[in-house]
Amino acid sequence: MKLQKSIITAAVLVALSASHSANAAEKETKSAANPINTQLMANAAGNVIVLSQTSETGAVFGNEVALLQEGDLNGISATINGENNTTDVKQIGSDNIAISTSLGKSNTQIINQEGINNQLETTVDGSENTLNLTQAGEGYLGLGNKSINTVTGNDNNITMDQGDGGHWSYNSNLNGNANTIETTQSGQWNETYLDSVAGDDNTIEVEQDGYWNVTQVTDLQGNTNELDFVQDGDRNRITIAEVTGDENEIEIDQDGNYNEVTSNIFTG
Repeated sequence: MKLQKSIITAAVLVALSASHSANAAEKETKSAANPINTQLMANAAGNVIVLSQTSETGAVFGNEVALLQEGDLNGISATINGENNTTDVKQIGSDNIAISTSLGKSNTQIINQEGINNQLETTVDGSENTLNLTQAGEGYLGLGNKSINTVTGNDNNITMDQGDGGHWSYNSNLNGNANTIETTQSGQWNETYLDSVAGDDNTIEVEQDGYWNVTQVTDLQGNTNELDFVQDGDRNRITIAEVTGDENEIEIDQDGNYNEVTSNIFTG
């Protein structure tokens, strides 16, 4: 296991102030893609932890570590490679970044961010990996927290819980079979995006509780996938752009006033 902290890599986090200021002026275009800015900057104000864990193939017991940062403008980059590794990350404060990469099999990453304007990016490449992600903090007109998840492989499980409003959840380039993604958002003006989902037997569940929430599926390709969307509140919107394949099941439940569902193309 290699654990490293340096002032230079403290740069993983900061172009955030500028990006958040620009976002605040774009209330009407919040639904546009808004990727995390992880560009290194020499004048970063916070601390950065860079963690790398590697275990041997077939290892019964991998590495285990817990990381905690408290304050603003901090960053954590955690990479686990191999099998049966566990990483537990917690950040308390605002304008923090966590970047998580899981390569291999049966790895577990638990990431908890408490505060506003925090950003989380996860990449999973392998099978039977578990990610438990939590972002808590009140956002809305001041925007909120952001999570981007990219998954390649089979039988992975990602659970995302964002509370108190104003948050983004992007699940992009999901490529594999029998993966499960569960997203729960509460409060006002939360948005969940599913872009370029390809594979079979995947289960995707989104639950949004509040006002003016958005769920959007851009492209789903594959067979026997299950999508379950629940929105409880007013002026919520679900958009399904394209679904290609056979025996896919989409279930939508909206409870409230002035809610909207738009579906463009289904083939298969």
